[in-house]
Amino acid sequence: MAMFNATDGLLVRAMDYAAARSRALTANIANANTPGYKRVDVSFATHLREAERLPLARSHQAHLPGRRETAAIQYVQEGETSMRNDGNNVDLEREMAFLVQTSMFYDAVLDQYNRRLASLRAAINEGRR
Repeated sequence: MAMFNATDGLLVRAMDYAAARSRALTANIANANTPGYKRVDVSFATHLREAERLPLARSHQAHLPGRRETAAIQYVQEGETSMRNDGNNVDLEREMAFLVQTSMFYDAVLDQYNRRLASLRAAINEGRR
């Protein structure tokens, strides 16, 4: 998928983050009754910081700047707390609330991305007249 500017890249990274966080939260829900399981989450701020630190290299000044590759998503395990005596720290209600929040975030970012694409389509189609 072609990126037209930095905003498109940020929107795609935000959707990647939301998808990764949804996977982590569903894993937490699936392991809610597993003794010793520690919840996993993804930090959005860390994800964006890592993506911004990747170097871009140009072998000649006349070359176009390269695309910034996205950073690998890092899952963070929260091992310091325990909700139960068996060492599990998953709170189902909290995980479900985070899952709904993440779904709403993904939908909002996807809506913005679709609006940007619709604007480009409109510009292209108006140029044909």
